[in-house]
Amino acid sequence: MKTTVLLLLALSLFSCQKNKFPSTVTTGDFSSAQEVGYNFLLNGSFSNPKSELLDLDNDGVFDVQLNSTSAAVTGSGIMPEISITTLHENVEMNVNIRQDSIFQAYFYHWQYAPDGSKAYFHVNVTSCSKESAQYTPIGVETNAYLVPLSEDEILSTNDTYQSGTFHIATAESHETSIEQFPDSTVYRINETRKSCFEFPQEVVRYLGFRMTDETGQKLGWIELQYLGGNHLRIQNWAIQRK
Repeated sequence: MKTTVLLLLALSLFSCQKNKFPSTVTTGDFSSAQEVGYNFLLNGSFSNPKSELLDLDNDGVFDVQLNSTSAAVTGSGIMPEISITTLHENVEMNVNIRQDSIFQAYFYHWQYAPDGSKAYFHVNVTSCSKESAQYTPIGVETNAYLVPLSEDEILSTNDTYQSGTFHIATAESHETSIEQFPDSTVYRINETRKSCFEFPQEVVRYLGFRMTDETGQKLGWIELQYLGGNHLRIQNWAIQRK
């Protein structure tokens, strides 16, 4: 009986030690969080993509990677792509899981090519919004988006978190197949417009994260500004402390 009581007491003490961090943290409040890193600009391009690795809890292991680049999109030119990727299963980003309605429209036209032959264009456009009466609903997608928190918002261990790659800026995608005939050319184009989510520009926002290790779950944030285009300024990042 005495041995059983001692064992239960030891397990209780271990449980208390493992969950010693509060279940909430306030973004931008350093009274309960430790600043780990700060202040750099990420600005990649189509010919010179840039990435940055962050050690969120200062333990010598990189936890997330920020990426900035551009994609060449037919008909739209060079478009920015900025993303954050978690590097192991112990770190998760605060996300919003959403059901997005998907719409599609078909467009067709033809024109004379410089050599006098005809060029036919068959275009299927997929979008997250009903851009005109030509768009019809084709289904629903489940997507996870970063939550751009403001200062002094409460982040909780009970919020929704996921590992993976999440976008701050996303280029459209185009797929083109070409069929050549003696008197004409047929272009079949599939275009996807990533309009389901737009990250706020020119304002400070906080990306929450949750880390799990032998001490339990710790919360933190990455303070940043999306400046538009390929420009992302990281102000600082911080994690809960005892």
